[in-house]
Amino acid sequence: MAYARRSLLWLLGAAIVAPFAWSTAASLLRILLVPMPDDSFRLFVGGALFGSVWGAVVTAVFAVPYGLLLGAWPWLVRAVPSFERSRVRLAGALAVLALPAALYVGLETGRFAGAIRPREFTEAFLAAFVAGWVGLLTPRLVLKSLAPGNLIAKSVQAAV
Repeated sequence: MAYARRSLLWLLGAAIVAPFAWSTAASLLRILLVPMPDDSFRLFVGGALFGSVWGAVVTAVFAVPYGLLLGAWPWLVRAVPSFERSRVRLAGALAVLALPAALYVGLETGRFAGAIRPREFTEAFLAAFVAGWVGLLTPRLVLKSLAPGNLIAKSVQAAV
């Protein structure tokens, strides 16, 4: 499979996983950070279902810039081929890759009504980070054609 098709498959997998990771992370954070009434499980499930809609919107907004990054990934890792050496290194690299979107979402959510509110920033940042990281990482760990080392330019593969 060509690098472009693998990158597109990676982007599609991330776009499917990220909204559900967003809603689950946001619902778990809500339960952990805000005291819930006795029916917290029902609220968690409802938040997880409805939160995936918001996660899908955020995913759609970031699909183009991340699509470009993922498309260029086989050539970007020429600078640091060690990212593709193991699952742990790949997870670390993808965590760094998830940070810009999470920071942007956190800042925009935190300052929605003016000055940045720390609680809203923290909740949005953490949910967006988890969603982005899990969304980027899951396809690479689940799909064999995207496993570490398989999505790297052949000229670099010998060095890995």
